[in-house]
Amino acid sequence: MDDHWRLGDPGHAGGWRYVARQLRPDRCERHSDHVLSAESVAVLQERGAPAALETSFPSGKAWERKVHSGRVVNAIDLLRIQQQEANRLLARIDNAIGSDKRLWIDELAAHLRAHFTAEERVIYPVAFGPRTHDLLADAIEDNNCLRRRVTELATCSPTSRHFPLKLRLLKEEFERHLIEEEDLLFVMRGRLNEALLEKLGRELAAAYQQVVHTEPATPVYSDRAPMLME
Repeated sequence: MDDHWRLGDPGHAGGWRYVARQLRPDRCERHSDHVLSAESVAVLQERGAPAALETSFPSGKAWERKVHSGRVVNAIDLLRIQQQEANRLLARIDNAIGSDKRLWIDELAAHLRAHFTAEERVIYPVAFGPRTHDLLADAIEDNNCLRRRVTELATCSPTSRHFPLKLRLLKEEFERHLIEEEDLLFVMRGRLNEALLEKLGRELAAAYQQVVHTEPATPVYSDRAPMLME
């Protein structure tokens, strides 16, 4: 059977659930540069992520300037840049004091909302074929789980005693998301040529900007993923 259709098989070495279940999110390094556990970094690099993953998170809006500088960024690189930006913002929330936490939470909420929505509209219709409807549903549900976590964090006061737990749960969920998405990127790189990846990269960047400029920063969770579950 084609490996593309086996990604959801827990017994497959590259299976999304198989890899995610081997992780220990509780063994997370508390480091200002990243929020990934050493174990997760190793798994991601094994699956093809950049070798400098754990310290390569861009600062500020450097990733956005890079994307809109006129240089074409393919879809795989852009998704990784967006993942790194989310990790940077999670670390900022962890290290911020007082009202600064709320500023970083709002930025993270806006970023992840745009990232997930753009991914579902541009990438999923190409990456998942008619024989992978179950995998598509699983991927959307994974995104929705993260949407719920972001909503819970965004609607919780940073001074609440529940805030540390909500932040930890979001970090753990996002870490699992990174591991699972790496298999999707592996399939895309093997099946799509560079011209198509660059075309998808332009569409992904445009969709991201559209969401950022037309939807509120604090996400409202919806059971229905946009444009895919009709």
